Amino acid sequence: MSAPTRIRQLAVAAGAFIVSGLFVVCAQAGQMKAPMSDADYQKAMKEIGPAFMALQRDNASMSHADGEKQAQLLSDRFKDVQAYWEAKKASDAVEFAKGAIAAADATVKASASMDMTTLTSSQQKLQAACAGCHMAHRDRLQDGTYKIK
Repeated sequence: MSAPTRIRQLAVAAGAFIVSGLFVVCAQAGQMKAPMSDADYQKAMKEIGPAFMALQRDNASMSHADGEKQAQLLSDRFKDVQAYWEAKKASDAVEFAKGAIAAADATVKASASMDMTTLTSSQQKLQAACAGCHMAHRDRLQDGTYKIK
């Protein structure tokens, strides 16, 4: 095989490698959520509370399929929350959101397998992530509503 032919083969292989890498990067970028507005963030927060309460009720009453759905909803909402705080460059809030996602995902699995021990610990971790972020990033107003710090 001549040197120019070998160089062409290497160039084609390198090009293919670069293109495949770009596809991977683009696919991963497509998985990331775009940051939401403050109004959308507040709407998501108002969905999270009732979903968490329903999750607790569902799993306490052994309605694990319903609990699994609630936990998945929570995981999805916390991915939005993570994108919101990433855009705001609030690293502690991002970590709280990541912890909430991990706890919600563990709850999905535990609900599916009816693992009550993991359900209990995952729900406690989820609640702790919420409380930590609320303490750091919201202020209660005189009328009882909240404002994002």
